[in-house]
Amino acid sequence: MNNKANGNKPSSPSPAPGGVKKFIGKFKKWQLSIFACVLVILIVLGIYIVLMETGEITVEKSYEGGHYTGQWRWGEPGGQGSLEKDGIVISGEWVDGQITEGTITTPQLVYRGGIRDNKPDGYGSCHYLNGDQYYGMWKEGMESGLGRLDYEDGKIAFGIWKDGQLDLPAGQRFTVGNRVYGLDISVHQPDIDWNDLALYCDSVGQYVQGKTPYLQPIYFVVCKSTEGTTVQDKLFNRRFAEAKAHGLYVGAYHFLTNMSSVDTQIKNFIDNTPLKSGDLPPILDIELPNSVMRKNGKQVIADAHKWLEAMEEHYGVKPILYTYTSFYNDYLKNQGFEEYELWIARYGVKQLPNLRHWIIWQFTEDGDIQGINRTVDINRFKGSFADFRNWVDTLTWKTE
Repeated sequence: MNNKANGNKPSSPSPAPGGVKKFIGKFKKWQLSIFACVLVILIVLGIYIVLMETGEITVEKSYEGGHYTGQWRWGEPGGQGSLEKDGIVISGEWVDGQITEGTITTPQLVYRGGIRDNKPDGYGSCHYLNGDQYYGMWKEGMESGLGRLDYEDGKIAFGIWKDGQLDLPAGQRFTVGNRVYGLDISVHQPDIDWNDLALYCDSVGQYVQGKTPYLQPIYFVVCKSTEGTTVQDKLFNRRFAEAKAHGLYVGAYHFLTNMSSVDTQIKNFIDNTPLKSGDLPPILDIELPNSVMRKNGKQVIADAHKWLEAMEEHYGVKPILYTYTSFYNDYLKNQGFEEYELWIARYGVKQLPNLRHWIIWQFTEDGDIQGINRTVDINRFKGSFADFRNWVDTLTWKTE
């Protein structure tokens, strides 16, 4: 139609179809991009805060006047972490802003054990820079309760401590360390309070049955590890670790039987007994019935030699042979065992064993001591604690 002819003004050109929509669409995408970026930042920040507050990541923060590095939960330390303050570092597992067990390190010492209000509290061990070592109870940062202090020069202080000082009972007339007592344990002693472990004695330091105010420390513990080919003491691993954690020297023994091959018995012990330098040598317990020895004595002796030789080959240290005095005299004397140190069971007498190469004497199987609610075997080392420590330190083990 001719617009001029009908008198109408020409109309303005219309925008290209879809142009406004495209502009609006671009504007919305820009807004969405900004919104998406902000949302991502908020989500990441939220995740970070949640992870930080739930202890899933490590943070560094000021805390209680010090510098804390570790896991953080809901505004306070929670999980593994360490607090450094005034040259002291406290590290371990934190719960609700407090640490109940861990390590305290200062320029003078390293403490491991119970902690309360950032101070040693409960059972703990402390290694001092000068070489002294304390194992025992603490309260509010001071030795308090049963404890043993091993001096670098070999002297020992043992007993009940109060406010950091040893409180000896009236009338005590012995020097701790002149006699060295130890235990051998198995599943027959299921409950042991290691924090309370001590030997009752008289005023001159000799063991006595029944409670007294005089106490001697336990220096070493020998745990049953294996018997025959298939038996492993179910408490061995836990007991071995607990004794070491309480500053005790540890050892392990195998009970020899004639019911299985000595080769499989050797494997049983080696596979289940992680002895190393600083421990007592491997120990063979041989105490078979007389009827067995009369019938199969030669084979038992051959098996014992093979076990002992295999232990020395594997661990690099000469083993110890455990038996009774009468068993040794009847079956083992002059049978080639003279090169091995003996752990001799001999009850009911006060005199030391008269065998030339004994090293440990088991003098009772009915021991009554503090910290164990059942009877237990008690043993005595041949010399003083200084002798004992020197003996252990000079043992030659195979290095890995």
